[in-house]
Amino acid sequence: MKAHHHHHPDQILLLTIGILGNITSIMMYLAPMWTFWRVYRSKSTEGFHSVPYVAAQFSAMLWIYYAVLKSNDLLLVVNSVGFAVETFYIVAFVAYAPKQAKASPLRLLLLGFDSRGVSISIQKISSSFGDSMQILTVKLVSVTSVGGFIAILVLTRFFAKGEVRLQVVGWLCAALSCFMFASPLTIMRQVMHTKSVEFMPFTLSFFLFLSATLWLAYGLLLHDYYIMIPNGVGVVLGMAQMILYGCYCKERKKGSVQNQNGNAAASGGLSSLEVESGC
Repeated sequence: MKAHHHHHPDQILLLTIGILGNITSIMMYLAPMWTFWRVYRSKSTEGFHSVPYVAAQFSAMLWIYYAVLKSNDLLLVVNSVGFAVETFYIVAFVAYAPKQAKASPLRLLLLGFDSRGVSISIQKISSSFGDSMQILTVKLVSVTSVGGFIAILVLTRFFAKGEVRLQVVGWLCAALSCFMFASPLTIMRQVMHTKSVEFMPFTLSFFLFLSATLWLAYGLLLHDYYIMIPNGVGVVLGMAQMILYGCYCKERKKGSVQNQNGNAAASGGLSSLEVESGC
């Protein structure tokens, strides 16, 4: 408190950047709303997968824990909103998921996972055990957001104290946020492979870049490496996506109706994965 007057301009700058970071992150959290409106209207998840939303929920919970340890209100607010929104998406998914697990490579790709990777393998496991998508989603939440989080909470409370606890939780947050970038990387590879930006709307790439830039600046002002590292990655990927868009956007004019549908679905997956890295 003694140094309050000396750091007053920095405090105002920090607060301003933090509030702008909150606004952009919350906008990205809300981007999949259109996808879930379609799910509600059709009473079907249309092959969309719950994995990105469960991962985003788990990440938000870890960042909430980190924010509490740091007594950081701005981080606490944005991740509390994120947790609430992701929980809503998961509940909606469970309510309308099909009884049988059916692989839908196109839509899984739009959600940001490689169509030959994580989502398909999880669905194959689901089918082999006879689980419906509802049961698989509940199991995923149980293992990560419930079991995983409780385990981290208990272990860090009893086996790590003070600064060590903060470091352990901080690195977990940073690592999970970096893992979330599997989404934009997969989309970028798809753009280069197909020479089409159909699955990569410019608006979302721009907001990834903007959100990551704001949180990177916030982390720099706080000297917080756990915020800086994943958002540094986010800035680079956001910029790379916009450059790719510039290279391949001519292809976009083909099949504009398909693009509109693709963009809505792409928004659903990308935002849920990327935004966590902006916290």
